Amino acid sequence: MLLTSFITKPLIQVLLLILVFQVSNVATQISKPNILFILIDDLGFNDVSYHGSVQTKTPHIDKLAQYGTVLHRHYTQPVCSPSRGALMTSKYAINIGLQDGVIEGAVPAGVSLDERFMPEYFKDIGYDTHAVGKWHVGYFQEPYLPTRRGFDTFLGMYESGIDYYMHTRETEGFWGLDMHWDMGCNYSEPMWDLYGDYATDLFTQHARIMIEMRDQSKPFFLYLSHRGVHSPTQGKTSLIHRFHGVYNDTRRDYLTQVAAVDDSVGSMVAVLEQEGIHDDTIIVVASDNGGQICTLCGQSNYPLRGAKRNNFEGGVRTPAIVSGPGIPSGKLYSDYFHITDWLPTLLEGAGGNPENLPDDIDGMSQWSEMTSEDFGGRRGPRDEVLVNIYEEYGESAIIVGDYKLHHVTSGMLDGSPYDWSYSVGPLNETDRDRIYVRNGWKLPVVECNVPQNYSECTFQDGEEGVCLFNIQEDPCEYNNLAPTHPEIVTQLMARLEHFNSTMVPSIIKPPDVRANPALRGNVWGPWE
Repeated sequence: MLLTSFITKPLIQVLLLILVFQVSNVATQISKPNILFILIDDLGFNDVSYHGSVQTKTPHIDKLAQYGTVLHRHYTQPVCSPSRGALMTSKYAINIGLQDGVIEGAVPAGVSLDERFMPEYFKDIGYDTHAVGKWHVGYFQEPYLPTRRGFDTFLGMYESGIDYYMHTRETEGFWGLDMHWDMGCNYSEPMWDLYGDYATDLFTQHARIMIEMRDQSKPFFLYLSHRGVHSPTQGKTSLIHRFHGVYNDTRRDYLTQVAAVDDSVGSMVAVLEQEGIHDDTIIVVASDNGGQICTLCGQSNYPLRGAKRNNFEGGVRTPAIVSGPGIPSGKLYSDYFHITDWLPTLLEGAGGNPENLPDDIDGMSQWSEMTSEDFGGRRGPRDEVLVNIYEEYGESAIIVGDYKLHHVTSGMLDGSPYDWSYSVGPLNETDRDRIYVRNGWKLPVVECNVPQNYSECTFQDGEEGVCLFNIQEDPCEYNNLAPTHPEIVTQLMARLEHFNSTMVPSIIKPPDVRANPALRGNVWGPWE
């Protein structure tokens, strides 16, 4: 497809101006690594083939996993806005007011302007910064837009989800376009002309342009935040042929969305190679939370229990890979790594000083551990992960050492979602070697041995209780140890109570009718 089918004439003109400006700056050599951060939306644990799925085909992601480093215990928040806010600020959702959910389109809220965002720190050390794709951390006022929070440019959507082809969003009874090109300096243009281009391909092509037309005298931080593979399922019919053996229509259509994102990863690696900067670029590929399990979704988190929106492993333990200069090849990093850790970790990798970050962040730099060739045992700086405290729903969870505690006050802890809809099923040794060893590479899969007698730890609505799991030995959260380990329950409850005491008020508010895009030419955008 021609490049011009993705972008409008005004956008081409702006980009050409950027290129003209850059020609005079190419002589300066840069020593800092470029950073390409690819965030995938709602990718399930079982939706990458390097985790052993026999249905998914993700060769480009798998190649990065095989020749980069796999973060085997990468944790996020349970849902979109909280994870993205945590990534940008290096703070848990409870410390930025996002503990209770997402910022929907008509909600007059955003992560506080008192918080500095990730790109601002990279600009401090000489980086150009660009964002492409999904924002979803607030836009009701102009100061909350991406180009006001550290990014030089932005092409994408402000809200949680858009139609993959029409780029429109309907929520709270309101409908409008949510596709924007922002250059800062009060320049923002709704991109009606991009109608019909598949969102994943559109974002990929624009991200490629930003690399091809970069200022070669400066390193870049490029945040490619895909709309894929978030529901609703809108697959690419041109990719259906890759999944002839998948007979569930929803699953097959969803897997074409995954394939489109995987193709995007391959395309981004290709443009780095084309530009001769692949070996100078740190590449991160991660999901913002677990897959959403519903009749029309198609995701799978097998063999983990749970899904997007809850605190079980399937909701918060996600695929994640890092590769690039200094990163060991073919390694499995088994330390706990939380999405808040990316800011200090990448800042250190870029030559910045994590000690200059605010004292109250929750993230920890794991650069020295991640880049070490010695990966023996769990020995990283993080021995604790606050999964989340759902204040509104009365559910919370925390990991300390080998143990994970779930606490329920007024909510319902659902013990049912062992999503096995798309599982490989029990395997003998021959099948295990055939499926889990590919080209001599032993895949970093998670296998759960189901005990004959186990406690699912299920509570009814309004019932209070706790569940305790040894998350190292029991990653699928089968066996509730709370009745036999009361002293550990007491210790972890004390940590939860500590975090509960530091929690800031939720920023989520009721929808505002002034957000109606009909008041602004049927375009979603700031209204205050």
